[in-house]
Amino acid sequence: MKYNVIKPDYYDDFSCIGGDCSYHCCQKWSIHLSQKEYKKLKNARLSPELKKVREQALSRIRTNSSTTRYAKMKLNADGDCPMLSESGLCRLQLEGGEESLSQVCRTFPRLNALSAGVLERHLSLACEVVVKLIMGKKDGIALVSQEEELKEDLRVFSLELAGEKKRAIYDCVFDIKVLAVAALQCRSLSLDDRFLLLGMFLKHIDELEAEKKEAEIPAYVDSMLSLLDTEELSEMWKGMKGDTNLQAMSMGILITNYYKGGMSSVSEAVKEKLKNIGVSAEADETGELVYTCNLETYEKSKERVRRFFSGREYILENILVTWFFTTRQPFHFREKSVWENYLSFAGLYQLLKGFLQCELSDKSTDEEFIQLIVKISRNLTHNEENQETLLKRARLRGTEDLASLAILIKD
Repeated sequence: MKYNVIKPDYYDDFSCIGGDCSYHCCQKWSIHLSQKEYKKLKNARLSPELKKVREQALSRIRTNSSTTRYAKMKLNADGDCPMLSESGLCRLQLEGGEESLSQVCRTFPRLNALSAGVLERHLSLACEVVVKLIMGKKDGIALVSQEEELKEDLRVFSLELAGEKKRAIYDCVFDIKVLAVAALQCRSLSLDDRFLLLGMFLKHIDELEAEKKEAEIPAYVDSMLSLLDTEELSEMWKGMKGDTNLQAMSMGILITNYYKGGMSSVSEAVKEKLKNIGVSAEADETGELVYTCNLETYEKSKERVRRFFSGREYILENILVTWFFTTRQPFHFREKSVWENYLSFAGLYQLLKGFLQCELSDKSTDEEFIQLIVKISRNLTHNEENQETLLKRARLRGTEDLASLAILIKD
């Protein structure tokens, strides 16, 4: 089938390195199979050894299952897929070829989204090869458009679902995304200012949709594109300042909740991470966590990050551009507004900054940074529940408008 395809200019440079991957995709996250894939694997002719592994590993999903989320592979004690060989290759593929794999295993880290008749193809930063690719894009990520014949049975996220009323704003998806990328790549501004600029654009677009003026979005996009890199735009942000103390406390709360999960207390390991940004979290007599901050330590953590990226700040830009697409912004949550989706994305940006400040030291290597981005991407950009949580916490912090959000983001 022929598609009008849009993809990043490095997409075709991707090649899986298989057993040479230091943090491979066959570990520590769920591997789901559709009903069709489950039946196919259940009936596949396998060697006696692999057949035994299949019987132990293949498990039906009994709660909230569907035809696309029908079964899963039970991971072993080390968190690895039991089909993984000692050489780091899939034993199922070695015996039965690539066609024996489930679609998620066959296509990762490739992601597909269909919008307004155009197929977007992107690569997830949950793969270390992809992180290395974007680290080489000094001039930024460009998008290419071409017609492609795709024969594979694609798993595609589609904005428009059968039986649902189509939102009029979906006709403007690519206008919005062009403006978003241009904002994030506007290098005359700091990255924080670019992120807030993106919020300003999306807030106005959100208001246009609320007023049923979606037809005005293309003209608004054109006018804002002409404003980029002008002095007028730079002046707009000069008077806006962040609050370092509130940023540190907010970052500490986000990181604590991320690591703490459903636990009632904060582990010593998490406390050590917080110590790197000068934040402490201790329970009072009622059990509530009380946060305090040493601003000098917090500022030093920001300086460490600046030194690590000195001369290559474009890497952070490339991460945000990639995440904007792979998290399907600003329509990740179909039922929520453009602005609400942006708030979730803002939580992701804050967590990125927090993890970098907690984890990076003056001795950190590029390889350690790559593994950090892979882990963050797996745990956040591929986890619906975590992204929903980011939106809920944005509301709890009272960051429902751009001015209050700027206090928590801007240096």
